Amino acid sequence: MVTDQHTPESSPPGQQSLGQRATSAAAWAVAARVVQQVVAIGRILILARLLAPDDFGLMGVAVAVLTVIQMFTTTGFSAAIVQRPGVINNAINTAFTIDLARAVLVSVALFASASLIAAAFEIPEASEVIRALAIVSLIGGLINPANVRLVRELRIKDTLWVQLGSVIAEAIVSITLAWILGSVWALVWGAVARAFAQVTVSYVINPYMPRLEFVKSEAAWMFRFGRWMALDFMMTQLAHQVDRVIIARVLGPAALGIYTVSNKLSLNVVREFSLVGSRVGFPALAKIQNRPSDFATRSLEMLELSLSVSVPAAVFLVVLADAAVPVLLGNQWMAAIGLTEILALAAIPMTIVATGSVALAAVGVPRAAAFANTVALITIIIAMPVLATESGITGAGQAILIAQSAAAALIVVLWIRRLSIPLMSVASPFVSPAILALAVGAPLLAIDSTEWTNVSKLVLGTLVSATAYGITSILLWRIANRGAFQMIATLLRRRTSAEAQ
Repeated sequence: MVTDQHTPESSPPGQQSLGQRATSAAAWAVAARVVQQVVAIGRILILARLLAPDDFGLMGVAVAVLTVIQMFTTTGFSAAIVQRPGVINNAINTAFTIDLARAVLVSVALFASASLIAAAFEIPEASEVIRALAIVSLIGGLINPANVRLVRELRIKDTLWVQLGSVIAEAIVSITLAWILGSVWALVWGAVARAFAQVTVSYVINPYMPRLEFVKSEAAWMFRFGRWMALDFMMTQLAHQVDRVIIARVLGPAALGIYTVSNKLSLNVVREFSLVGSRVGFPALAKIQNRPSDFATRSLEMLELSLSVSVPAAVFLVVLADAAVPVLLGNQWMAAIGLTEILALAAIPMTIVATGSVALAAVGVPRAAAFANTVALITIIIAMPVLATESGITGAGQAILIAQSAAAALIVVLWIRRLSIPLMSVASPFVSPAILALAVGAPLLAIDSTEWTNVSKLVLGTLVSATAYGITSILLWRIANRGAFQMIATLLRRRTSAEAQ
């Protein structure tokens, strides 16, 4: 039996209440996500000028293959440890041992099958890129398992350094090598640098050295819960990667490159805001899962806050995509305009899926999210080959929008049934996001209808939409006592009250 003396120790924030820790975690998560997105967007904009769509397409094929192989071996142990109440020390080394063995197996399989995979895609030049990414899997298996405890204790500030360090490392390496090499290898070595930075920083923030250790009883309980989280992860990742596989096979690497860049600048940017709720919401909601009324209220607040950002952001991208793409990416990416608009809209139902998945997993029903993502996956597999063949890259985007809408509808139904939430209460979180979208969209449409240059449209549209969003948020707060600003103010009041007590 493993004893606690051999396991990582981390001191919980002694005097802070759950509300204080959740508020602090949310603030750090938002700040870190903003920094990550700024770095990631800046990286993509620079690389789009230095590399061709084919380069992004080759990297997209390799990443899709790596992700698909990894997802079929994922364990879900980290989420199981976060959700389980009580002592978790004895489980961490067992999880590390299993995950490291998984990483080694994935790396070997990827390296050995690279040529066959490239031949299946009819893209032989992808084989060396696929082999190189086997290094990423191997490095990733060494990440410090003690970071799970930091997530469990809502010490998000500490864990976020891992993500920030990796994003910055990837940006520096990939941009430098793109300028020197001008090829897909800039993206490959950027991915390797990111994985190496993740592992390095994970030990800097928590200098525990894990041991190779396997305890059957610990593995058993982690698997019982983790299998559903693993299935959810598998379906989510498969839904996010099968589209790339289909596009590469049907339309070729150049189309996949356009899809990859459009995804990062539209769907990914908007979706990232919902991941703030996922990161902070899961451990916070898990701690109040036995208080149904509070749980339902907080989960709906989390949805409204996510939508209050993602819906106006989607509207901005839909209206100004025709100005933003040529200014930010260049004329070689003009085919991305229509796709960017469609993927921005798809981010709205994806936000609902992400937030609802967090709520259902935190209340102990992780399989619900897996069902919703399975619906999305099946829809993509059926619709995308047909739509992509008929309408090209925009057809592929339409399939994503349909799939995410179907998954969101299922999540809402499951959310209502599991938490016994009245139908009108579920509709409430959509009111203020809709008002914000109108406030942002109306002036943007007026600007887009002018004969101004694309640069003028983009700059003025950004300033006007930000001003409209801020003013409308304040009015919603002061007049109707709702909206993003109101919820932020509520969180601050809860924290102040907790400190006073």
